[in-house]
Amino acid sequence: MRVLYFSEALVPPFDEGIKKASWHLLRAVQGQHEALALTNRGPGILEAGVRRVQANRLLASLSLWRQVRAFRPERVIYFPTACATLFSFIRARLLSLYAGVPANLIALQPRRYGRLARRLIPLLRSGPVWAQGHATAEPLRQLGCDVRMLPPAVDGETFRPGDPALRAKYGIPSDEFVILHVGHILRNRNVPVLADVQRRGGVQVVAVGSTAFGADAGLVQTLRDAGVIVIDRYLERVEQMYQLADCYLFPVRSLAGSIEVPLSVLEAMACNLPVVSTPFGELPLLFPEGQGVYYCRDEAEWPAAIERARREMPANTRARVEPYTWAAVARRILGEERP
Repeated sequence: MRVLYFSEALVPPFDEGIKKASWHLLRAVQGQHEALALTNRGPGILEAGVRRVQANRLLASLSLWRQVRAFRPERVIYFPTACATLFSFIRARLLSLYAGVPANLIALQPRRYGRLARRLIPLLRSGPVWAQGHATAEPLRQLGCDVRMLPPAVDGETFRPGDPALRAKYGIPSDEFVILHVGHILRNRNVPVLADVQRRGGVQVVAVGSTAFGADAGLVQTLRDAGVIVIDRYLERVEQMYQLADCYLFPVRSLAGSIEVPLSVLEAMACNLPVVSTPFGELPLLFPEGQGVYYCRDEAEWPAAIERARREMPANTRARVEPYTWAAVARRILGEERP
């Protein structure tokens, strides 16, 4: 099958949820089909078959039209960086017109829709919208979109149980109970919880910040003042941070702070870490509490949940994510696998 895959997120480094998901989905599609991978940002990635095409913000482009028409795609996947915004629907509609087939739009995070969007989106629909959670799906269904649910996925080959001896490589104490968080160090991710956990003692918290949107310098300093080890540079082998940790902590509450099925939580589970988290997005539906997953609904519950995770080790979280592969997601989108 010939698949046109377009995404603005195909720009390294891939250390943020949308970018990582777009990259992994592309690689899964390429492993199964003939794919034309295009982006209008960055230089392209020649060794991975990703080409840079000249196109404006809305993808109105004669060059893009020519490349798509020459390829004659049978399927189109559009994975926008901003999920299902009005502009995303405009781009998806243009890609569909260029290709002559409906475009599959990927939406992993909810968006609010103003009056103009509510009027135009029903007119711009060009194909299915794939959502991972109900907060994303329901507003789009109300606008008449053909919303289909997309299962989560994780790279279980890269993210797997490792060796705590890796701590020496990163200067992390070998005799501490290490609690890890990976993601943007920003206000909308409830990051101060990491400092509170560190101040209580008996653990070493490590925060690995994404470079995609920068970090809040004040928050970084707050964490470091509390004793949290903050790594705010790009790590090519970020899986090693999970492999050296004892527990993963996900304190995010705001739906603006992460995609609905946080990729970092799945990566931690693939490394067989216990996960202590808010009941964020679709997590409680996919992974009910137990078997190494613990949910905190208010600030007072963090210490007890962490202690429980520590007491009930080893976890069994890897077994819970092993069915979720990027290859299966690609097959679902392309109509080769039933829900």
